[in-house]
Amino acid sequence: GVRSKRHEAPTPDRNAASLPIKAVTHHGKPAKPVEGLEEGRVMYIGSTKCYVSVPAEAFEPRLAYVSPNLLGKKRNEQGHLTDEGKIVVGDTVRVRRAKDAEKAGREGLDLCVIERSERRNLFSRECSTSGREKLIASNIDNLVIICSFGNPTFSSLFLDRVLVAAALGGIKAVIVMNKLDLEEEEGMFERVRDTYTRAGYQVLGTCATTGEGV
Repeated sequence: GVRSKRHEAPTPDRNAASLPIKAVTHHGKPAKPVEGLEEGRVMYIGSTKCYVSVPAEAFEPRLAYVSPNLLGKKRNEQGHLTDEGKIVVGDTVRVRRAKDAEKAGREGLDLCVIERSERRNLFSRECSTSGREKLIASNIDNLVIICSFGNPTFSSLFLDRVLVAAALGGIKAVIVMNKLDLEEEEGMFERVRDTYTRAGYQVLGTCATTGEGV
């Protein structure tokens, strides 16, 4: 881990695009209503199925079959394979009822994801082995970054990377420092809190052992 008594406030710059973690903002037109399709929000995604809340404002996810065209990979402008064509948690999708989706009916499911709507933003990271972009989530309003003072050790470098990515994607970030009882140096939490508070971030401290902040 990397730690320091002094932390530079993260500032998005022209080098941010090269960071292993990144977020981008998309400016697309809302999808037009299509007869027979309902809009939902992806809450969990597996290899061929996902949980979708219908309508998107509801919080009762239902298991749905995913159309094969949303599981394939696409090549970017550099010719590298990416997961851009896949759906991820947070995506707004259009689903069809099983009576209109034969495959979904055979799978014993009553919903089938047909297509994905335009994303507002997208959060991703670079795969450490292949270097390929791995999509994490989309349409994010708020990002809670949980760090620890032990197991794993606090890394200001990682935290700064995530904060820069969130800023580039227009995502509001909140920092949670967990395991306060494992501080390697007395007053470490106060230094971290003061540094990032001055940078404009809300910083919370928690500890399951003592119950602080829980």
